[in-house]
Amino acid sequence: MSYQTDGNLFDTIGTDIQLKAYVSSESELPVPLVDFNNVVKEVTKDFTSQSDGRFSTSFINPRDDDGVVAAEIAEQYGFRPMSAGLFSDASFFYYLTLENEGQVVQLPIEDLSKEGFKRNLEAGIKRFATGFTKNVAMVSPAPDYSSPYGGSSGAQYTTLQEFYRC
Repeated sequence: MSYQTDGNLFDTIGTDIQLKAYVSSESELPVPLVDFNNVVKEVTKDFTSQSDGRFSTSFINPRDDDGVVAAEIAEQYGFRPMSAGLFSDASFFYYLTLENEGQVVQLPIEDLSKEGFKRNLEAGIKRFATGFTKNVAMVSPAPDYSSPYGGSSGAQYTTLQEFYRC
């Protein structure tokens, strides 16, 4: 298994990564997301300074320019406006993605704390880095040829094996 935990996270990334925040204007966002937006800006500013120019952030309001970006992200990623409440007609966008040479990773926003966002951002960036991925090995029982069923008496893992060969 190869795994790297020390050093600068950006030392293992060969190309630039951009965080694209598809976010509605503050007047459309629920209060917790307005506060979270400030957390995102603070944390990404720190990451930008640590990255030696390999990390950048852009905030894009999908409804600007007559909703052209809203239509694009709906088509490309399935990002639709979120409802502001059960009995409200108001809606907003709040999606965070990391992009690098055609690869896109959506960041979860289930934890609105600074620590939670930082953890999710680091995990997302690690998906673009070398040395942070884990290799998976599969061990299955050896065939039992003494069985009257001819070596296939135990559980078979052929579907799992085929999946990991892809």
